[in-house]
Amino acid sequence: MAERGTVYIKKDLGLAFIPIPKNGSSTIRSFFFNWDPIKSGSRFNFIESTEILQGLRVIAVISDPTIRFARGIVELISRQESSSLVQTQEFISCNTHEEKIKCLLDQIEDIGFYDPHIKPQLDFISDSDGNTVENIDFWLLRDLTKKIREIDPRYNGKKEWSKGENKDPYLNSIINSTEIIERLKSLYTGDYVLYNSLLNQ
Repeated sequence: MAERGTVYIKKDLGLAFIPIPKNGSSTIRSFFFNWDPIKSGSRFNFIESTEILQGLRVIAVISDPTIRFARGIVELISRQESSSLVQTQEFISCNTHEEKIKCLLDQIEDIGFYDPHIKPQLDFISDSDGNTVENIDFWLLRDLTKKIREIDPRYNGKKEWSKGENKDPYLNSIINSTEIIERLKSLYTGDYVLYNSLLNQ
């Protein structure tokens, strides 16, 4: 699982890819790194070795923070290592998706971003002091297929994540609740600022 500072480097293409969970990382790792970048010697940490990014095109994929949070909820519930943290007695007793989201937000506000799938996107592209890496080529998740094909036209646009529709009940509940939207914007302020700035470019 990606942590702050993780970067995959494809030297023959001059690329450095900073993975952000729920933002197409599996797709990119599968296509460019044959899914196993650790064994291939392509995984590094830019915080430990700051010079490794020099001379490379550094790429990070950014997605709509609201949609990413909905996808993150599905991932938290389905993953063994996270489900026990999320599914507290209070969470299990919730009767609606909206109640579950509010319960999860309460958890985050109480104990912090305890799982990579719900950590702010900015966390993954920042150094140990919280400063964003300079000169990143940001891709929007919605443009992922087009962007990959610009580098390698052989990409067929295959989607690796099979749980996409499972997010819809959570996403609909978020969109229809002013309270939840405001809480998300408070927790993920930097992500919303970055995403909106990219939309306006």
